[in-house]
Amino acid sequence: MLFIRCAYWGFNYKGFQVQPNVPTVQGVIQTALRKVGYSGSVRYVSRTDAGVSAIDQIIFLRHSDSDLVMLAQKELPADIKLYSFYVGKESKPKLRGKEYLYIAPLFPDVDLERLEKAVYYISGRTYNYYYLIKRPSETVDNPWMKFFVDFDIVNRWIYFRVAGKRFYWEQVRRMVNLLLSVGMHRIGFKTYMRILRGEPYKSGIPPAPPEGLILFKVQTSFDDKFVYLENREIVERWVIDRVKFEVEEAKWVFIASE
Repeated sequence: MLFIRCAYWGFNYKGFQVQPNVPTVQGVIQTALRKVGYSGSVRYVSRTDAGVSAIDQIIFLRHSDSDLVMLAQKELPADIKLYSFYVGKESKPKLRGKEYLYIAPLFPDVDLERLEKAVYYISGRTYNYYYLIKRPSETVDNPWMKFFVDFDIVNRWIYFRVAGKRFYWEQVRRMVNLLLSVGMHRIGFKTYMRILRGEPYKSGIPPAPPEGLILFKVQTSFDDKFVYLENREIVERWVIDRVKFEVEEAKWVFIASE
């Protein structure tokens, strides 16, 4: 099996997974692979939504020749990179966890002490995320989950990092909007904690724009076996710099104030 780490800007695609009659990252990769002689299936470890980018998506093919990676890269557009590979006997990756990075502007009305307190209460604790997921009744078996959340201020940006084992539709983006709403004094801590315990908010919790979200890291049981064709730090900068440009122009819809 050939495992390939890939990165992409998601802004021109309707998500990663193939859909009829719209551009998707998986669809473009499959077309490139067919051009160089591979016509089999392309499987993947994580679905990303329209407008969402990735530094560490993993695809895997029933193939054993690593030359396919470089040949396919030549057929891809400039917004997709295949930068690392591993040829192994495993039938699929054994995932140990995922980490998302969300880059938000440092809005002038964000109180960083309140934001730090909100992050402290959410990180490493189990809460009910039912109302922080899109269409939870259709997708969620158990809304009680635990995530590890942190943030850094990098110049005029807030870097939110969210790590966990499973994620649902728009969940990270809604978590970011909730955290920012506490930091911006739109909701108080009592309301914040009620939401985390599974109570609905009067007007709902909209997601932060997709342009700021990056699938940052997928942890597998064989990470140390990958061969890198391009330095990961260079790939990270390539994605992050473009995400900053796009999210600065994005339209934000914040939680309605109490």
